[in-house]
Amino acid sequence: MAAARCAGELLQIPVLEVVARTVRGRPELRWRIVLMSAVAAGVFLAGAAVTGSGLLGIPLYIGFVMAGGLCMPGLKAALNERVPAKGRATMLSAGGLFNSLASGVGLYVMGALGLGLADVRGVWTFAAAGTVLAGTLASWCCLRSLRSPARMADEPVAPAEAAPLTP
Repeated sequence: MAAARCAGELLQIPVLEVVARTVRGRPELRWRIVLMSAVAAGVFLAGAAVTGSGLLGIPLYIGFVMAGGLCMPGLKAALNERVPAKGRATMLSAGGLFNSLASGVGLYVMGALGLGLADVRGVWTFAAAGTVLAGTLASWCCLRSLRSPARMADEPVAPAEAAPLTP
């Protein structure tokens, strides 16, 4: 599995190059790429879960890793456009924390549903549904970010926009 994960991550490199060229100067495409990547990752993982053959399951898992990795650059780019440099590291750390919390909650939910970690078919199918759901939410956030008034994250806030200092 580790070799399949490494292969998926290595295959991301040329695909990320194509995506970067496509999105450059066209941020409106970002949410579509995040959504398509998340759905593709979910489909690949569900396919790997239900197949009975390692010869088919391993390439599907590689597809899952590759498609899942395409989501992050778009999400980080959207974040970098909206969050000032001063708070960006904190925001990225909080994102990692929420990712870990979601994984932990997912494990509790699987336990409540009676899915043991040895039940690969059940666990991976559950994870595939979670991947599609999280990707859909993330793409909606990217789309919503596009609809809000554009402001570069590192632009200074004009005095008229600043909050008053008095209570």
